[in-house]
Amino acid sequence: MNFIKHIKEYVFNYKNIKNQQKKLTNNKKNIIFQISTLYHFEIIKDLFLELKKNKNINLILAIDSINIESINYLKPYTKNIIDSKVIRYLKNIKLFIKTSYEIFGPKGTKQILIFHGFPVKNTSINKKYLDNIDYYFTSSKLEESVYRHISKNLIKKEKFKKIGYTKLDKLFNQNYKISIRYHKRKKNIIYAPSWDEGTSLRTYGIKLLELIASNFQSYNLFVKLHPALLENSCSKNFNFYTGGINWEKKILSLKTKHKNLYFIKDNLVDLIKIGDLLITDISGAALEFIYFNKKVLFIESEKFYKKTQKERNFNSKLSKNSIKFNGGRGYGMKIKKLSEVVPQIKKTLKQKVSHNFSKKFPYYNEGLAIRAAINEINDYIE
Repeated sequence: MNFIKHIKEYVFNYKNIKNQQKKLTNNKKNIIFQISTLYHFEIIKDLFLELKKNKNINLILAIDSINIESINYLKPYTKNIIDSKVIRYLKNIKLFIKTSYEIFGPKGTKQILIFHGFPVKNTSINKKYLDNIDYYFTSSKLEESVYRHISKNLIKKEKFKKIGYTKLDKLFNQNYKISIRYHKRKKNIIYAPSWDEGTSLRTYGIKLLELIASNFQSYNLFVKLHPALLENSCSKNFNFYTGGINWEKKILSLKTKHKNLYFIKDNLVDLIKIGDLLITDISGAALEFIYFNKKVLFIESEKFYKKTQKERNFNSKLSKNSIKFNGGRGYGMKIKKLSEVVPQIKKTLKQKVSHNFSKKFPYYNEGLAIRAAINEINDYIE
């Protein structure tokens, strides 16, 4: 049945496949990077741009949904943009680097997983996905422990490559300068929710943002949504990821009333550097803030654990209570209802950070992860 489906898909996409094959070259080593949503590009951007300097490599960027917005956004970085649907049919690919388990690469091509952030939420994985990953570029022992758990220890030790977190390399550079423009005399609150049904934005909507912005006018409030919440309305996944709401439009409508509100699409790294407090729910981004000793406040998402995770056949208790899957909930205070938002923010802002998370779960190759990744990649394509 899968074979018949595979043939039908090939026939349906034949013309598209031929057009995309033209973007590959015979005199260079072709490497495909895959991103599921547009703003996942931030995960691999610095590595992508460093590899681009190698004149012997032809880089291609595959995205699940191609539209005018994605082409315009990615244009400064590459013109070689293809549809993820055709990846498995392409030839002459030296290496396939993906940010999601579910995407399959060309047969006979080495496949590397650089997951889009820390792999929280999924407490199990389908074996067919494991069979299509040759190497895991991991950021830490903690991330490796997640893969061991969800695979039931089926992943061989040699498949784990101790790379580090390429996206965060620049934060270990004392001379790193941020690009975000903001009121520098104010302290900074960041709200970065996840996208899933039952999480904070899908539950409370923009009234949560209005509450924070109006009660903390002496602070900058940066809103950094999960990339899936910015899915284009033309995408077949729009309703699934967003609940059918154009969150960008909703949030931008608040800016005229709340001058302290900033809407950020793709620069979480800058926010980690300048942030005084992160407010989130189940997002793995919390671990990145915690690593750099930032204060974190978690909005409880009981519907996500009791309904969404169960519908996905994931272990709700594990995803809520284990450091492998809960985004670091044990390292911050909790908000159980909307009336607690303001008092808990005030309380958390006054507290001092006191934990040893970065020592307990250090990233590999701090500040040198891109170099480690390129060394591995060069070994594979020689």
